Amino acid sequence: MLQEFVVSSLEMLEKLETHTLALEQGNKSPLEEMFRVIHTLKGDAGYLGLEQLGKFSHCLESILIEVKRERITLDERLIELLLGSI
Repeated sequence: MLQEFVVSSLEMLEKLETHTLALEQGNKSPLEEMFRVIHTLKGDAGYLGLEQLGKFSHCLESILIEVKRERITLDERLIELLLGSI
């Protein structure tokens, strides 16, 4: 199961990177898909008992929610943070 998680997670991280780069170009439409991918990653991590990854994913979800609500500005620093997180 862990091997399947690793393969799946790598695919999810690739999607997140692509979507984050789209955000960098000013396109906010990937936010919902990014949230979905991170939510899936969090759930999978929780299922496997990877508590730290689950907590980290939850933090990323919270950031994306605040961006969608326009409480956090999507700027270069946030893009760097997201890319670094991936």
